[in-house]
Order: sequence, then C-alpha cells, then structure tokens
Amino acid sequence: MTRYLALKFSFCKRGDYRDGEKGEYKMKKQKLPIGIQTFNKIREDDYIYIDKTKEALELIGNYTYTFLSRPRRFGKSLFLDTLHNIFEGKKELFEDLYIY
Repeated sequence: MTRYLALKFSFCKRGDYRDGEKGEYKMKKQKLPIGIQTFNKIREDDYIYIDKTKEALELIGNYTYTFLSRPRRFGKSLFLDTLHNIFEGKKELFEDLYIY
C-alpha cells in the first residue's frame, strides 16, 4: 500500500503587523528567494519563506521511508535542507515557525 504525504503551505507571518484602526494584517515587503536553495540563507537574509515545518514534523514522526515526487524547481532541495537544519538543531533559524 502506498501512502502519500500531502503538503499544504501557509505563509510565514514573520514581520507582519496589525493595523490598529482597521484590524487588518499588513505584510512587510520581503525579497523573493529566486535561485536560493539553502534554508539558512533564506531565513537569515529575510527572504519570503513558506512555512513547511509542520509537514516536516509530520514526515519525521509518521514515516520511515518517503519518496518526494515533485516537478522540477518545486522546492525539493530546499525542503531537504530544512530537514537537515532541523536534525542539526539550529533553533535560531526556526523562530516564528510552526516547529519552534
């Protein structure tokens, strides 16, 4: 039996602030990480990051073997680098993320 891990993404709220009068969230302008595949560079240089740490935690806790089948340029290397940083215990990179 094949089991699939469905990845759902939510935007990281790092740098967001709430407008006092209207109660709306305003996002801080951030750079797009075009061509950057390292998690620590994206987090340290304040690029936009879609938080996938919830899915990483589910993957670590529930699966023994996983085959990541995604199209080209879909974030496989970045996700693996995120897992690498989780296992190295670099807590400072995960502030404001689900796994912290």
